[in-house]
Amino acid sequence: MQLSQPSIDPSFVFDLYRGRLSTEILCAVACRTKFFQKLEKSPLSSNEIQVQLGWSRRAISVVTTALKAMNFLIEDSKGKFQATEAARLFLNSESEFALTGYLGLSAQSPAVTSFLEAIERHVPSATTESGTAFTFRSDKPSAMDDPDFARFLTMSLAGRGRCVAPVLAQVSPPRAGETTLLDIGGGSGFYSIAYLLAHPQMKAVVWDRPEVLKVAQENAEAHGVADRLECIGGDMFTDNFPIQADILLVSNILHDWDVPEIHHLLKHWHGQCRENARLILHDVYLNDALDGPLPIALYSADLFYLTEGRAYSRSEYLQFFRETGWRTDSEQKVQPTSSHCGTLEAVR
Repeated sequence: MQLSQPSIDPSFVFDLYRGRLSTEILCAVACRTKFFQKLEKSPLSSNEIQVQLGWSRRAISVVTTALKAMNFLIEDSKGKFQATEAARLFLNSESEFALTGYLGLSAQSPAVTSFLEAIERHVPSATTESGTAFTFRSDKPSAMDDPDFARFLTMSLAGRGRCVAPVLAQVSPPRAGETTLLDIGGGSGFYSIAYLLAHPQMKAVVWDRPEVLKVAQENAEAHGVADRLECIGGDMFTDNFPIQADILLVSNILHDWDVPEIHHLLKHWHGQCRENARLILHDVYLNDALDGPLPIALYSADLFYLTEGRAYSRSEYLQFFRETGWRTDSEQKVQPTSSHCGTLEAVR
């Protein structure tokens, strides 16, 4: 059973779905904080926002990126944020043309309240004393080890993977001599399956939580590649790789984590993979200036709320690679796949 790709890129569906974040961000910031009133008095740096509003570094990055993408905020050469003319006119409640009253019709909604609480909280909203919901941490209980929730989440995310996987296998094919792929956090297994169907010489291992892998195994059998795809459970933060692979595929994983965790993962993987192993980072990317594009800025806000991470830019990821020992071309461009995703590469 081959994996075909859809005739239409589904990006617009995700854009419509994530469009709700525009309302949550605008209403939370313009109606329920003094952010734009403070900017009217003086431009603010990230440090000053942190002191005056109490937002975390991650929250500041997510909110300012979204507001820049909406053309309500600019950042000067000194790293200070200023309101645009549109923001001064319409989002400052003290302006005679303020639209904050109109926006205020939704400002007390549960969704806006929840987002406001998230940006004012000092720990990720996705992590609580009782554990995590959408990610796995070995030091906390995780819903990803609950059979029903793990299946629900894996199946929920499988739709995007099913659409994008065939494109990824074409955009970043194996090179000469590359025959083994380790799919880190591979979930439903569709990315590995696409590689195996497009490149019959290859074998793959999907490395994820045991409950998640039940779905990957079912998909491998349904697509006739179970003889070349092995599902192995593990913890990507602490465990050694189950195989020494030629290609490490990391698809839509790192954006679930904050910068310290990304550094840990990249160092951990670098320290144990074979020389010249190639890492393919498949993800969404913000502009290097962190001013959009708006669909990814809104996706970043969604990630902020649901996980411990956010969306990152090409330049940020390339810096992460360099800081953790990976060799990478600092001039490389993102190679687009589908659904706003694309690839960057690094070598051990």
